Amino acid sequence: RRRNEGEKGKKRKRRRGRRRRKRGRKMSDDRAVAQEEKRAKQKEKEEKWVDSQIVGFTAWLNSYLSKRGKKVSKLDEDLQDGLNLVHFLELASGDDTVLSGIDYAPKGKIQSIQNLSIALKYIQEDLEVRLLGINPGTIYEGNVKMILGMIWSIFRSPKVTRLNEATKDGEDGAKKGKNSFENQLLAWVRERIAPYGLEAKDFKRSFNDGMIFGALIHSIDKDALAFDDLDPKTADTNLEKSFTVAQDSFQVPRLLEVNDMVQGNADERSVVLYTSLLFHAWEAAGAKEADTEIKTKLQKEQEAKEAMEKELVNLRGNVDSLASDLDDRESRLKNLNDEQARLQALVDHLRRRAEAADATIRGLEAKADVLNRIGADSTMFFQGETSGQYLSGHDSDVKGTTDSPHGAGGDQAWTFVDETEDADGVKRGTGNVHIVHTRSEQFLGLTEDKEGGPSAALLSSDLSDTSVWSLVKEDPDSKSTLVKNKKTGEFLTLSPDGSVAFTKDASDRSANFDIRSAADMEKALREQAQSALIAGAFKDAVVLESVQNKKYLSQSGDDASGISEVSGESEWKFVERENGNVALQNKTSGQLLALDSNDGHVKLLDEDSVEEQFVDGIKMGVNAIRNPYTHWQLQRGGKDNKEIFLKNMGDSSFLKVGADGSVSSVSNKADEAGFVLYAGAAAAGAAGGEGAEGAGLAVAGGNDLSSASGLTLAELEGRRANLDKEIADAERKVADDKDRRNHLLRDLEDARKRASANENRANQAELTVSELEKKINELQDLFDMEQGKKSAEEEARSLAEGELSEKERLLREAEERRERLLRQLERSKQDAAKEIARRKQRDREIKQLQAQEQRLRQEIQLSSKSGGMLDSLKKNLEEHLQDLSVWRKHNNVGANENVFDLKKVAGELADRNFEEQMTYLDEKLADENRCLGRILKVEDDIHQLEDKVVRAGWLQIKGRRDWQPRWCVISGHLLRYYNSEDTAEAADGCVDLTVGCEIVRQKAIKEGKTKVWPLKLTINTKDDQGELVVRKLFLRAASKAERHSWFSAISCATTRINYLNECNNSGERPDTRILAFVSAGEADPVHELLVDHRSISIAGMTALRKGVLYHDDVRTLSLQNASVRDEEMEKLCSAFDKVTDLRVLRLSGNKLGPSVPAILKALCMQNKSLRELDLSDNMVDDSVMEELAHILEVNPNIHTINLTNNVLTSEGVRAFAEALCKHQRSISVVQLGGNKIGDEAVASILELVAASPAINTLELQGNRITDAGAAQLAEGLASNLSVHTVNLAENALGPGGAVAWKACLQKNEDLRRVDLSGNAKLVGSGELGGVLDIEGFTISSLVFQRGADVALDIDQVEHEGDKVDAPEE
Repeated sequence: RRRNEGEKGKKRKRRRGRRRRKRGRKMSDDRAVAQEEKRAKQKEKEEKWVDSQIVGFTAWLNSYLSKRGKKVSKLDEDLQDGLNLVHFLELASGDDTVLSGIDYAPKGKIQSIQNLSIALKYIQEDLEVRLLGINPGTIYEGNVKMILGMIWSIFRSPKVTRLNEATKDGEDGAKKGKNSFENQLLAWVRERIAPYGLEAKDFKRSFNDGMIFGALIHSIDKDALAFDDLDPKTADTNLEKSFTVAQDSFQVPRLLEVNDMVQGNADERSVVLYTSLLFHAWEAAGAKEADTEIKTKLQKEQEAKEAMEKELVNLRGNVDSLASDLDDRESRLKNLNDEQARLQALVDHLRRRAEAADATIRGLEAKADVLNRIGADSTMFFQGETSGQYLSGHDSDVKGTTDSPHGAGGDQAWTFVDETEDADGVKRGTGNVHIVHTRSEQFLGLTEDKEGGPSAALLSSDLSDTSVWSLVKEDPDSKSTLVKNKKTGEFLTLSPDGSVAFTKDASDRSANFDIRSAADMEKALREQAQSALIAGAFKDAVVLESVQNKKYLSQSGDDASGISEVSGESEWKFVERENGNVALQNKTSGQLLALDSNDGHVKLLDEDSVEEQFVDGIKMGVNAIRNPYTHWQLQRGGKDNKEIFLKNMGDSSFLKVGADGSVSSVSNKADEAGFVLYAGAAAAGAAGGEGAEGAGLAVAGGNDLSSASGLTLAELEGRRANLDKEIADAERKVADDKDRRNHLLRDLEDARKRASANENRANQAELTVSELEKKINELQDLFDMEQGKKSAEEEARSLAEGELSEKERLLREAEERRERLLRQLERSKQDAAKEIARRKQRDREIKQLQAQEQRLRQEIQLSSKSGGMLDSLKKNLEEHLQDLSVWRKHNNVGANENVFDLKKVAGELADRNFEEQMTYLDEKLADENRCLGRILKVEDDIHQLEDKVVRAGWLQIKGRRDWQPRWCVISGHLLRYYNSEDTAEAADGCVDLTVGCEIVRQKAIKEGKTKVWPLKLTINTKDDQGELVVRKLFLRAASKAERHSWFSAISCATTRINYLNECNNSGERPDTRILAFVSAGEADPVHELLVDHRSISIAGMTALRKGVLYHDDVRTLSLQNASVRDEEMEKLCSAFDKVTDLRVLRLSGNKLGPSVPAILKALCMQNKSLRELDLSDNMVDDSVMEELAHILEVNPNIHTINLTNNVLTSEGVRAFAEALCKHQRSISVVQLGGNKIGDEAVASILELVAASPAINTLELQGNRITDAGAAQLAEGLASNLSVHTVNLAENALGPGGAVAWKACLQKNEDLRRVDLSGNAKLVGSGELGGVLDIEGFTISSLVFQRGADVALDIDQVEHEGDKVDAPEE
């Protein structure tokens, strides 16, 4: 029963297993079917995208090629010879580009490949387009996908599309890192559809209703499509109209299906491509308008050109006719020259007459101007303020006079004439004047004493520099004026004695003048005459009554006062003074009425009293009679001109009597300053004489003065009549002067007409002469042109003959060189025979050493059995034994033996303690080192015995006096030099290279027309006392290549010997890798040097530096984990600047820092072939970026730069991104992990990714990037089509960053892998609820951990298309 139940249980298990396997197979089949369908859809989508590209790009190419009558039908065939591609590039560049070196009639594959190579070079270098995986052979073979990739790259190039120029925010977008092709295209779309009220968010959904396509087409051509007829609700109709119009009007092919667009299934890339073609159609429309304008302009220019050609034909006909008449004209040329000379003489005569007429006109104008000034009311009088005299002229003398001026024609009358300046040199309107004496019509001037004496004033009829004056007022409120001579700068002075002089001192009071016009003087004279008449009318005494206050002017002691009744002190007597002024003398006391010059107080002075006053700045006494403050002028005024005002001549104030009887002065004719004059005795009473004792008192303000004791009224009227008569005479004289001036003006106008006629005749004569000269010059030009053609032909002939002679000379030189080479070949054959004999002798010597070599090999076999239990010593011993095995294999020793038995060595160490094991292993290691040293020594001895010639040739060696040619030979460790090539003779000298030699290359020296290339060999030896002795041997080679060959041969020997000596002295084991590198000579070039994972000593670095100097063609140099320090690496830098073809440099794991910029700088000196640069696991900081940018600039083929695990910051990343964006190198992986760059560097990385489509991987692990930086990076890569892998492990991301990357993965189907492992802040929370829900992706590693910092570890997220052997559920 138990057995049956067991059998039944097994059957049930088998049945359940079969059912599970069946369900599993069914589920697997369903999953496989689903994946196959998905792949089929993806393939169909890709095929449709390829077809769209073919149609779109074909139309785009033809839009340019049609301008040259070309057309492309099949991309795999029509681009094969490269001509259509060249035509397209020249047209698309838009700057009249012409590619040079093109074969426009290719006969086969070679010519076609050459054309394609030139085109691809232009695309990469001039258009700055990155091309990956494409070459001329790819295009020639018709690889459609690669051709489409190339056209797509050109299509997106800024220098072809010029989207930055077409959008307003092109530059701003470039600064913000949004300068990708799609973003710029979307920005252009937004600008074009903005007037239509539409909005374009992206290419996925915004274009589905067709409104944007319709708006773009309408903006290109408003007549092609009626935008108002489009309705957002009828998307299919909108799209159909738009696609049809775009194809018919702009030749834009239909790349999109209406149904796919309406349902939202259209490929976003196809939408971008179709929109791009509309952009190019918009560009072509603008270019078409510009072409139309240009064609119109060219048509007009063509018409003008045809007209000019017709005119040129006519001119040529005229030239022919002129050429036929040339002989006749030459015979007439002499007569024409004579006629020209006669006409020139006539022109000169007419010019002289015109100049004379101009001089006459200028004189007449000046005279007329003077007369005009004199005849007008411009007469002036100059009165000296200190002297009181008037400037007067008589004949040619100038002096001062005290006579009062009378009329405008007296000696004291002057007038002003402005200085003039016109085209004839006469000055006009300069602010200076000529002072003209009115009576004599002469100009005021001065005579200069050439010996430095004083100047003197004079009158002259001629205008000169000394007759120009300027009137200067130092104080605008003052009446004082200075008269300054323009030439000498002196001021005119007038002394009290009437003498006229000049002074340089502007403060001289005698230089101050009061300049008044004739009208002012006439008015003053009339007032003075009236005052004099009034003074003359009262011969006895007068009484002055204040009109305002009815007070009588009276004397009260030494002061004046106003009283109400007339008394003896109220009677005054008028005493005449100069210029019609009077003095008021009290009849009782005899004192004079005066004003105090200090405070204006009225007082009385005795006639013989003297007052202190300042005269011309000098304090002096003034007599009362001459004191101007005692002089008064009587002026009429008031009502009916019947009142009298007393004006004081000292300060021009008026006398007044106040209501309180006080007497003072006032500045104007106030009412209280008016007086009424009465004539009569002192006993007179009130006005009119009634009831008073003096009945003879009469009013002086009326017309009846018959009772006065002065002149009668008839006499006064007579005097007035005489004055009127004088005024009438002056007016008649002015009228006469005006008539005379008009007559002079008429004469002036006649003279001008005559001068104009003479000038016209002169111009006509000059025109005739110039026409004749022009015709003669034209004939001379034709003659010179023919002569120039003949001389050019002669020059071309002479050049051709020179080139022929030069070619013949080169041919002769080539023949001579061939003969020399044949002679050298014969000598080489003889040398070879001698060398064979020498080698046979050396073979016999080598056989003698084989026994010793066999013994040494046995010692090597015994010492190879080593090992150890301690890891460090064991590793050292293993490495050493490995090197020893290489040497054994090289020398064919112990090939069939087991060179290392670890078990045996372990058995020997089993029963020993730690100290014994260390001692045993040290002895083994020392034995191996000694053995290796003996092997190397034996090898060197063998080479020495073989006497193998490493290098032989002629060099110049510096002797004691001069340079001597020597035949130099390097064999073994010796450098011998001979007088001839026969080495059988005794050597002229020998240098042992084992004694510590150093050789350096020196700067080339130019001797005559050739260069020599020097070397300096330093030999360090010791004398018998052990002192260092340094000797130098100077060598010269004939060429640079020959010098390098000798340098390489000598350096190879000295470097090897010096390195082995250093190792022997220090006890260190020689590094066989370095030894093999430095031992390789010129015949065995070393292109790869790998010295990784072992410490390199200072001696090793020194040997490496010297080896690189003569192995300057090394291509790969790897020093990874070699414990190299900065100071040791700086020694190697001095050799890097000689490297020319270094392609790979790996320096990782050395903790290098400050020496890295120097390394990169040295690499840029001559090397331009660097492709890989590994600086990871060092201490590189931001200072390296400047030289790294230089590396990117000079190395166009660089594809890898590893900066992982350094100390870069965000500033360094920004500089690196800018350099890479600028130079556009083929770097596919950005390796910046472990640098702690933070969120600040994300923007720079996005700019780099947008500008470099070759980048597909971002290694950003361990950089302290937070959620904000991760979200920014995810947003920037959402629309990127090139990046497929992002590594953000070991950062500071949290749930927010994981959610952002989920959204990016869902949107960007090209993103394949995102690594978020090791982010400590990525802990479980509600935000992570949907992170794992990503359709189409496989999570290869998922760890949930409780109680630790990391709660969720998303190690790898891979796209299902890249999945291999995905695990089952």
